[in-house]
Amino acid sequence: MTLEDLRQYQTLRLRAAKMKARVAEIESSLAYGSDRSLTGLPPPTGTRDKVGDGAIKLLNVRDKLLDRIAEAEAYALALDEQLARLTPAQYRIISMRYLDGLPWPAVVRKMPGYSRSTCYRIHNRGLLRLGIRPPKQR
Repeated sequence: MTLEDLRQYQTLRLRAAKMKARVAEIESSLAYGSDRSLTGLPPPTGTRDKVGDGAIKLLNVRDKLLDRIAEAEAYALALDEQLARLTPAQYRIISMRYLDGLPWPAVVRKMPGYSRSTCYRIHNRGLLRLGIRPPKQR
């Protein structure tokens, strides 16, 4: 795990949520077209089934999105398993800082009873526990 992995976590979750919404839209549009009445007669020779072609394209897009969602969820699950090794304070600070994307002043405000330097120290120890070299504090 790297610091960049932690920074990408929030983006990854947002992308997965957007892809899930797109899959729901696709499935809804496919369901909308499925209630058409069918005559049972084959289409005339040489004509294309535009609705069927469109449905196949939507199904292909949906399948690709589902694959990407599965990859994103597996990656997020692996990060969650790594984060489970942290102490509660380390997890809270690291999750606020990287997973929620909060700036340091907001992280420190949400840790009552902890000074800024204590939050930095807990953060750095948590990163070391994850095998990540802490960045230099400014």
